[in-house]
Amino acid sequence: FAAFKMKFKTRKINTSLQSPDFITGEDRSRLRGGDNTRAQLDKNASNSLAAGFDCIMTDDYETSQHNFEQALRARLTLYGGNHHKVIEVHEAMGHLAVMRGDTEKADYHFNIVKARKGS
Repeated sequence: FAAFKMKFKTRKINTSLQSPDFITGEDRSRLRGGDNTRAQLDKNASNSLAAGFDCIMTDDYETSQHNFEQALRARLTLYGGNHHKVIEVHEAMGHLAVMRGDTEKADYHFNIVKARKGS
């Protein structure tokens, strides 16, 4: 029994324990969606759209297409197909298709713009 008592006396109690419901700032951000919040997705979509226009100015149509596709996916996810921000991307993609000489793809995007604007 004495050895048993001695073992408890030498054992230190860890006073630096955190509450079981403690979460770090990183965990809090992850729980809130991290970089996938609506505001962040909208910001990323706007940045992709702007980058697409910048690439057009340097005649980098391939990268521009990629940026426009990223913007379109994000905005479709956020707003649905009939939102003016989605229509804006389709219109940009139509103009890019014209610059690339792809009239079929241009017609596709411009028809979506026409149908969704109602004109």
